[in-house]
Amino acid sequence: MRNPQAWQEIFTVNKGSNDGLSKGAVVLARGERERKDEAVVIGVVRSVSRHSAEISTTVNPETRIAAILPRSGSFGFVNGGEIPMSEGLANLTYMSCNKIYSPGEAVVTAGAREEIPPGLYIGQLVDIERTPSVFSSKLYMSAKVKPAVDMDNIRYVIIAIKKD
Repeated sequence: MRNPQAWQEIFTVNKGSNDGLSKGAVVLARGERERKDEAVVIGVVRSVSRHSAEISTTVNPETRIAAILPRSGSFGFVNGGEIPMSEGLANLTYMSCNKIYSPGEAVVTAGAREEIPPGLYIGQLVDIERTPSVFSSKLYMSAKVKPAVDMDNIRYVIIAIKKD
């Protein structure tokens, strides 16, 4: 089920705590293009009731997922997008100013939270903030991430549940 006002940011699934879901669980979908045979991150479980769960996607400004950029060896946080959502891009913030980034670089999960394992593909860098000058007081950079799936076309999801 999707809310027409936040179509790309939030949706509801018909599984809940009775099915073993819990807040913070990673939500996956089938990737597109070169990642079509891979499950990729599209968001996290935002809230859970007994029979349903609300999913917050990677383009939702409230979503926070620790990420790694393996090529440049940098860390950051996928923080969702900005209004307007027409671009369908997410922000990647707190990237080191001391690294060199390139468009197309992979963004994967860092595994900072128990519910989200490391190495799951999130998307790729598409728009990188210009590197601050040596005289800048900025400590971090940010970029835009193109999610691995088109949020408008999600039909099926996998919600990964950690088993003890």
